[in-house]
Amino acid sequence: MVVATIALLTILFGGGALETFFIDDLNKGVKEYVVDEDRKKEILADLKNSKELVKEYNKQRKTRFKEFKELNTSRETTSKELTDFFNVLMDERGEFQNRFIDDRIAVSKKIKPDEWTAIIERAGPIEDKSQGKLQEKIDKAEAKGKEPFEKTREAITENVLDAARQQLLLGRLDAMLNNFNELAGRIDSFNVRDSGLLVRQDASKEEMKQVAGKINELRYATFNYLVGFHMVVKENTDAPEWDKIIKEFNKDMSLTVH
Repeated sequence: MVVATIALLTILFGGGALETFFIDDLNKGVKEYVVDEDRKKEILADLKNSKELVKEYNKQRKTRFKEFKELNTSRETTSKELTDFFNVLMDERGEFQNRFIDDRIAVSKKIKPDEWTAIIERAGPIEDKSQGKLQEKIDKAEAKGKEPFEKTREAITENVLDAARQQLLLGRLDAMLNNFNELAGRIDSFNVRDSGLLVRQDASKEEMKQVAGKINELRYATFNYLVGFHMVVKENTDAPEWDKIIKEFNKDMSLTVH
C-alpha cells in the first residue's frame, strides 16, 4: 500500500518519468559515445536547454500542488472547481510532454545509430532511476512503521465520534488507497511493456504520445478518487471535524508527493 500511494501521488503532482527523455544519464552517454566534437557540443547544448525546462516545470508543479491544497482545504470548494483545476494541470502537462517528445526526437536524429546503441546499453530505461528514488521513499516509510495517510486515519478516528460516519470515512479512505494500489500496478505494467519502445531511436512522436496518454488516463482516475474523498468528507463532517481531518490529509499528501 505504501508503494501504491507514493507512486500514484508522485505521478499526479510530480514530473513523472515519461516527461523526460525516457533514458537514464543521456547526457553522460552523449559525452562518452558521440565521436564528432561539434555534433557532441550541439547535442549537449540541446540537453542543457531541456534540463532547464525540467526545472521550470517542476517548479510549476510545486506551485500547483500548493494551489490544490488550498482548494482541498476549503469546505466551499466544489467538485467542479477541483475538476477544472485538474484539467488545467493536465493541459499544462500535455504541453510539457509535447515539447519533450519533440526535443527527444530532435536529439535522437543527431546521434548515429551505433552511438545510440552504445548509449542505451550503458544507460538503460529511465524508470530504473525513478524506481530507485521511489524505493528510497518506501524504505523510509516502512522503517518508521508508517502506513499511507496514517495521520488522516487518526484524525477521523479521534474527531468523528459517531460510529456510522467514522466507519464511512475510514471505508472511503481505504477504498481510495486500494484504488491507488490497482492503478499503480497498471502503471507498472505499462512501463514494462513499453520500455522497449521508449529506448528505440526511431520511436515516433505518436508512439510516445500514446504511452504518455495511457499514464495520463490513470492520472485522471487518481484525481477523481481524490475529489470523491474530498466530497465524502465534506458531506459527512461538521466544520471542526472537517478542519482537523483535511489538515492531516494535506500533510499526508505533502509527505507522499515530495
